[in-house]
Amino acid sequence: MNTEVIPPRMISIIVTTYKNDTLYTEACLEAIREWKSAHHELIVVVHDESPLLRAYLEACHQDGLIDILVLAESEHGHTRSFNLGVQYANSDLIFNICNDILIGPEIIDDCAYQLRTDPHLGLIGWHWYSEGTCWKDGEVTQYSLRDQERPLLAQEYLGRIYEAEWFTGRLFRAIKGPKWLQLCNTAFFGARREVLEKVGGGFSKEFPHYFADDFLSYAVLDQGYDVRSFDPRFRVREHFHEFQYDNIDVEDRRRGTDALNFKLQFTNKLKGLNGGMSEEESTFLYLLARSLPENNIITNLGVWKGSSAIVLLEALRDKQATFYFIDCFDNPSVSAMSAQPPISQAEFVRHIQSHVSPNHTVRIIEANTLELDRVPHSDFIFLDAGHTAECVRHDCRLINESLNSNGTAAFHDYDCSAWPDVKPEVDRVFSPLEAHQTVGVYRRHHGERGKYEWNSKAVSEK
Repeated sequence: MNTEVIPPRMISIIVTTYKNDTLYTEACLEAIREWKSAHHELIVVVHDESPLLRAYLEACHQDGLIDILVLAESEHGHTRSFNLGVQYANSDLIFNICNDILIGPEIIDDCAYQLRTDPHLGLIGWHWYSEGTCWKDGEVTQYSLRDQERPLLAQEYLGRIYEAEWFTGRLFRAIKGPKWLQLCNTAFFGARREVLEKVGGGFSKEFPHYFADDFLSYAVLDQGYDVRSFDPRFRVREHFHEFQYDNIDVEDRRRGTDALNFKLQFTNKLKGLNGGMSEEESTFLYLLARSLPENNIITNLGVWKGSSAIVLLEALRDKQATFYFIDCFDNPSVSAMSAQPPISQAEFVRHIQSHVSPNHTVRIIEANTLELDRVPHSDFIFLDAGHTAECVRHDCRLINESLNSNGTAAFHDYDCSAWPDVKPEVDRVFSPLEAHQTVGVYRRHHGERGKYEWNSKAVSEK
């Protein structure tokens, strides 16, 4: 028997972030990393992100986990951000995963199969206490009330529904009144693009975030489609659970936690070198460098024992890259400008040697940066050299003249009380800056931010 295996069709998955919930976003995306396949298009929409969250997302974009990274405007919110993500999606099926939901293998593909094989199914997702609301022969034959003692929707919600562009009255006629139904919690759901277009491109502008879930379901039902719960076999931890309930040991469930769970494999060596950066700052620098594409030029001004050089080398271990490491090395009078005892170039080489990969070209320059009139034109520059006002002022001029048009510069001990001259001297030349702990970052190209205008034509004309 000859059986033709047909490759799966594309499925678009949208994850929206909530400002600085970096811990939640990382958990969500790393869960997706475990099962994401070639037919899964991952779109992440972020707004008001912290420097750490942006660095993590850009690294995930560069390594291929995130296919499309969309920077949304300030206070864009979940509902508008989802609708904005729909405009970037390239599939006929679009799924939403909130950043506090962990999804395991198979659940997306199973829900996609149901959407593609059942034309009556408009939305499939996560229900708390119901299997869904379903139509049959023009009647709603299956539904559950939210509250038996209060069966009707509040008048304030009804007024908004009646004013919505999608409203036809079909659902209320079928269930004999504007009833308050037990509907899908859209922290996880999937829908066909054609259905989303009929309700204005996604979530409705008439409702704020915490009520948008119900009223997207009402909108889909009002068009004559079913809203169902995903298959019971996926209601287990390895396939689906809320990450926030892993963190009930703290009052706020760690919402707004601007931190990452993963640790660098070479952290212990960095601690032994005592390079001055905290573990979190080393991780931040690692992510900034990991977001670089192939064939970039990286310059590290002030390397001392090599901890920052190791971070940069490891971040780009699998990519072609050229590194310039510039330091005065065993010149004690210059080393004193950053309060570090001098080390030899040979000792620096010994520390970094095992971290240089065959993809790397490494050039080491022994020099006092105050005596340089230029540094190599670079895509990424990390400054941790002399910390006096004179040194920082001079080095910032070199960086400004040498940083490429889409380049990024990072500055250690930025806004650090021990080195009060660093921040004002950096700020004279570079603006705006963002900082994680005492690592300041300047992006020569900030990236364009998208905005959703609650305009259904923006979706239907795609």
